[in-house]
Amino acid sequence: MFLTKCVSAGRMGRPQGCPLANSQSGRRPGGSRRGRCDRAPRMDVEGTVAAHGLLYVTLYDGDDLVLIPNNTMLSMSARPIREPEAVDMRARLPVTVDPELVQRRVDEAVSVPTKRPPHVELEELDGQDVVVRVRATPQVPDEGGRLAHDVLKAVAGFESERGRG
Repeated sequence: MFLTKCVSAGRMGRPQGCPLANSQSGRRPGGSRRGRCDRAPRMDVEGTVAAHGLLYVTLYDGDDLVLIPNNTMLSMSARPIREPEAVDMRARLPVTVDPELVQRRVDEAVSVPTKRPPHVELEELDGQDVVVRVRATPQVPDEGGRLAHDVLKAVAGFESERGRG
């Protein structure tokens, strides 16, 4: 779940364009009146819901955890993130296979438009084998099968080389 909200800067931070002294102390320099800013305060909060507690909702924003009070959450808008099904496969290949070569072959083999370029990462070394993970997400959900076929064809070529070598 993805959340976004414009919250009151008086509670969450200082309004943009207001001097730091006015908003932090609540007073004008040299006076006793509360500081005021004519601009509307705005702070966006985005993230993926990680936990819902008695007082706070915890969101992941990248690697950061963001705690938002429940009374603030009640006035937030929420929209689900709809991602098409991605190809996420692990392959055990000979230790002599270079992960950069796997990346190039996958890039060449994929004929389906993807949201981001396919990603190959080395996961582990296991004796005479390496395990790589290949991830790719099609732009159009209906093309997931074709994308899986392309990735499988590219990676399976390394297995056929093992049999010849």
